[in-house]
Amino acid sequence: MPSIVPGQKIQVYKNLTTGNWSVRTKTSKGWRLNGHYTELTVANATPRTSKCGATRIRSTKSREVVAWIDCEFVSFETTASKIEVHYNPYRQFDFHYTDGSSFTGCKVAHFPPKSNYFTEVQ
Repeated sequence: MPSIVPGQKIQVYKNLTTGNWSVRTKTSKGWRLNGHYTELTVANATPRTSKCGATRIRSTKSREVVAWIDCEFVSFETTASKIEVHYNPYRQFDFHYTDGSSFTGCKVAHFPPKSNYFTEVQ
């Protein structure tokens, strides 16, 4: 499995098939899958979503990547936090906190194992 170095720009999304977090890295041919990881911590997390893709998922009930987090890799270590951030294309077109307010990004985020959400670290 290709390695990721701290500070490297990556894209992270939930893989519904494996149950892990999938990580894409930039190559000469564009963004390519680097691997599936159970847990990771990132910096400068910025949400990216496709409203057209979410609309397509709602109508076809299919699985495809339409939302991810652009960020920089920090480590594979655990970081404690309780501020959950969710994405569900059937409910909203963007990432949101548990209280329903929109997530616009954060300095540090943690993607915990065996969960469908990630947490904002403060």
